[in-house]
Amino acid sequence: MKRAERESFAQRVCHYYEHIANKDKFRTVCHFADENQNRRSLYNILSRYERTGNSNYKKISGRPVSKRTQKLCSAIEKMFKNDPNTPERAVAAKLDICQSYLHELKVKRLGINAHKCKTVPYYTHDQKVRAKTACRKIVDKRAPKQSGKIIVMDDETSWLLILLTFQEQSILPL
Repeated sequence: MKRAERESFAQRVCHYYEHIANKDKFRTVCHFADENQNRRSLYNILSRYERTGNSNYKKISGRPVSKRTQKLCSAIEKMFKNDPNTPERAVAAKLDICQSYLHELKVKRLGINAHKCKTVPYYTHDQKVRAKTACRKIVDKRAPKQSGKIIVMDDETSWLLILLTFQEQSILPL
């Protein structure tokens, strides 16, 4: 159970103990044990209730989070909405927070998918013509001309052709 669920469950147990079971621990524990709750946890809740008089949990210890404000979250969301390819390092430097914390806010709190930019293979206009028969069927099926999509497919044979082309133009020595 999460903390909020545990707190609401403790309130439910204390209410049952106080108003329905007439402060009978055994009857309260038997009632909630039928709901597959741990007996030791029930006794701990009831003893804390008798000791303090309420079912409240202690505050979570530690320094409160001060950087995660609504203003910061909206700034992060705006930056990634404008340009999803913006590097996290640049955004973190601009907002003066560490990169790991920015990633945590971006992915976990805001729900923005994290992507890494990947380089695409060398693209020439005749690759679709040079594609093997089975691959050509996939290309035609997945991206018909009327859809406006372009699929870049490549195999090892084109890399040798590209290198030979560069060597002939004396751009890349072998």
